[in-house]
Amino acid sequence: MNCLNCGAALQGPYCALCGQKHDPHRHTVGHFIAETAESLSHADSRLWITLWKLLSKPGLLAVEFFDGRRARYLPPIRLYLVVSVVFFLLLGIGNNVTNVDSNANLTVEGVSLTRPNKDRATVDMMCQKLEYEGPLQQQLTPRLLAGCTKALTEGGAALGAAFLRNLPKAMFVLLPLFAVVMLPFYLWPRRLYAEHLVYLLGNHTAIFLVSILMQLVGLVLPALSGPLTLASLLYIVWYCWRGMRVFYGNGRWLTLAKFLELGFLYLILAVLVLTLTGVVSLLET
Repeated sequence: MNCLNCGAALQGPYCALCGQKHDPHRHTVGHFIAETAESLSHADSRLWITLWKLLSKPGLLAVEFFDGRRARYLPPIRLYLVVSVVFFLLLGIGNNVTNVDSNANLTVEGVSLTRPNKDRATVDMMCQKLEYEGPLQQQLTPRLLAGCTKALTEGGAALGAAFLRNLPKAMFVLLPLFAVVMLPFYLWPRRLYAEHLVYLLGNHTAIFLVSILMQLVGLVLPALSGPLTLASLLYIVWYCWRGMRVFYGNGRWLTLAKFLELGFLYLILAVLVLTLTGVVSLLET
């Protein structure tokens, strides 16, 4: 009996070379449904264990990863990618719903930033105030002006869509950069760059997961959105502090001092990255 995938001789239900399970039967729709249900509920129980440990034990998954206990959990980068995709997908859906249902209108100097503006002269005058004096000024300035004009003329819909589309990429820039910022704070005992990066991946995965839960609850029970948002913010602050203490092993007060300093630096870096994301999004409109 040979493997249907690679042709190697089989000595059991799974191929020793490619790992495929030997299953020569024709599959029915019922088989696919049963197989999917089993995969979600039993086959990869690591998913549920990982999510539970992630939310209930801040910093533990990073500790387990570097202590070599990895087989029982999903890899940090895979978990981050899956959760972040769901988060940004829901964020985009929620933004589209808001754009359709909201009657709000933000204006600056009489120019609507949220609704289409047909007064081209006013829009041109508004965009002429946009100044850029950085690298490649001659090449980028015309594109920035064109993007500004299009964004105001169309009511900011194109700019908002471009920004949301670039936001996941911005996070991929923010995390590695902030891991570099953390290096001087942990020189003794010395921590590797990869350790900071895995720790940050866990933190952001947890934050995205809490945000997903809040969005889903808000859709079902909108009256609870306010209290749950406040509770989730308090939980995230506690989560980041506790995770830092568990993973790096410093005392309470030293952890608190580093938490406040790194939190301030994180906000500065996040503002810079998001501003750059906004500029890039404006160039794409």
